Amino acid sequence: GGEGDWTITDQRYYQDLEPYSATAMSQDITTTSTGRSLLSIDIITERGGLLQFSMLASVGAPFDIANVLLDDNAVVTYSQVERDWIQSQVNIQPGKRRVTFELIKNPGGIDSDVFETIPPPPGWQGQIWLDNIIFTIN
Repeated sequence: GGEGDWTITDQRYYQDLEPYSATAMSQDITTTSTGRSLLSIDIITERGGLLQFSMLASVGAPFDIANVLLDDNAVVTYSQVERDWIQSQVNIQPGKRRVTFELIKNPGGIDSDVFETIPPPPGWQGQIWLDNIIFTIN
């Protein structure tokens, strides 16, 4: 969802879970200023549980950031270039919940003329990879 698509890739994946992961790229977000790429998962659970996932983020402000949203509230934020996969977890309360993985291009809404003069951080690719998603019921 949003202005950019998530795709499946075989270029990067978490440890032995080859050969695929989901990915989103800032350059694929079709707006000229601020835009988002969204991947949402609806979870319906009577007892709640724990959602675990692995994220490799090659993002950096002011170019882009990545968030994990639980019912539209940010619970995890990635704002710098990571060289290794980060394992994270989110507690899920009972009921119907929506978890959204979000890549935001130009989150500060910087004018494109100014934006183009800013050097990117070392190793920046403007891309995130998501893998190893596991939901465990309480």
